[in-house]
Amino acid sequence: MNTVTNPTKAKIGLMAASFIMIAYMAPTAMIAQMAESFPEHPLSLVQMIATIPGLTGLVVAILNSWLTRKFYKRHLIIASAVIHLASGIPPIFFHDNLYFLLACACVMGIGFGLQLTNIASLITECFDQDQSRFLMGLQATVICGGAMIFNFLAGFLGKEEWHRSYIAFVLIVVVLILELLYLPKGNLEAKRSEGLAEGEKSKAKIPGVVWFIGVLGFVVYVFIAVYNSNVSVMVELRNFGSTQESSYAAALYMGAGAIAGIFAGPLIKKMHLRIYVLLMLLMALGFIVSFFSSNLVLLCIGGMLAGGAYAMFNATSNFFAADLSGGRNTSMCLSVFSSLANLGMAISPIIISFIMMPLSIEGRFGCTGIVFAVLVLAVLLCLGRIYKLQKHQ
Repeated sequence: MNTVTNPTKAKIGLMAASFIMIAYMAPTAMIAQMAESFPEHPLSLVQMIATIPGLTGLVVAILNSWLTRKFYKRHLIIASAVIHLASGIPPIFFHDNLYFLLACACVMGIGFGLQLTNIASLITECFDQDQSRFLMGLQATVICGGAMIFNFLAGFLGKEEWHRSYIAFVLIVVVLILELLYLPKGNLEAKRSEGLAEGEKSKAKIPGVVWFIGVLGFVVYVFIAVYNSNVSVMVELRNFGSTQESSYAAALYMGAGAIAGIFAGPLIKKMHLRIYVLLMLLMALGFIVSFFSSNLVLLCIGGMLAGGAYAMFNATSNFFAADLSGGRNTSMCLSVFSSLANLGMAISPIIISFIMMPLSIEGRFGCTGIVFAVLVLAVLLCLGRIYKLQKHQ
């Protein structure tokens, strides 16, 4: 149900907040250059600048259901923008210590975690199901469009000296102003079983399908990180270019998500949970094309396939997690997905290094394509079981 007096202003505020949701990935295109500046540290440690925000975001996501009972979602989202600024600006001036950069990435993850669940929850709180489905798709478009702009800015600003890529975070000031002007307040969350009769409390439990989405999110986030963490190295290994070309590949990966997000709403309505089969297939194709790429164009096409599917996966999962909650424990259901997904993102470098240790950077792209191909079959089997159980209920 629409609970805002001015829906247009609310949409502007919500989309402005979504614009910086994954701004922490701006330095991704600089990973190879950062690694050269810190030769005493392993590449996997440098790559954690792009993935460690998922770890602190995980902690915040776990605590979020408690936070939303104490603080309005508007205030949490605005705090997130402030945190992004406070952790994104210092590396412009202090960039000689890798551990300081990792500490800034950790703090930025707190801001990421505050946004991750609360923006989606605020959308479903303020708008009805049809509008929410549309806005979730639009949110995916804005998130990826924002990431694309941040990546282009970071690549342009950091082409001479990588630490200048952090200047891109100054753009968040504009977003903060829009949030202060237009972001809806929302409501304080009630406890999961508060106000329910004894016989209704079981309905407030997390649905099994939400756990399925969360586990799938964990696996997807572990392996999708292979592209962002390694694309700049891939560009250099195959002599496709340097920093600027890496930023193009990273930005187009996000740009494809911006386009794909437009189709998320209609596809969710048409395919329901079966959309996950399509998304796993597109991610598999994306990594396989990247593995066989002989030039920058093919590498970018592979990234666009994977990035578009990834953006739609996030929009789809947020929508189903909120929709299947029945409106009683929306924040908790969203937290299940975001917590498991961010856990996957945070430990991705460790899992990838362990599983794919014998493989080259290029080989990791091919191996990840195979993983997503296997996920196509796994999702088909799981959905068959889910629909069979639903039919007998």
